[in-house]
Amino acid sequence: MISAIVQQKYYYLNLMSENLDRDEEYAFISDINNVVMGTAKLPEKKYYIYNDITHQYLGKYEPSDNMTVVYGWFAPFNKSALFLTMEEIKKIDGRLIPYAVEVKR
Repeated sequence: MISAIVQQKYYYLNLMSENLDRDEEYAFISDINNVVMGTAKLPEKKYYIYNDITHQYLGKYEPSDNMTVVYGWFAPFNKSALFLTMEEIKKIDGRLIPYAVEVKR
């Protein structure tokens, strides 16, 4: 029984090894290990701020715009939406949190 399990395990490892080179194989196994051990560094979720009523996104003014404020509401065709982490949204204004929409990757 144990030998059958070991043979099956090595069969799958050999299949994987045929399709990956050494660096890819090491990275793949390392990623699995990091997830299992809880040490994986996953990218933070990003959000954009969208107002359903006005259909506008929160954007950032450029220095060349000569504005006294940094952030403003823009129509989608004027400026692209800012992609922010939840911490960045809280720093700008905590009242924006209900308008946060997760960016689909």
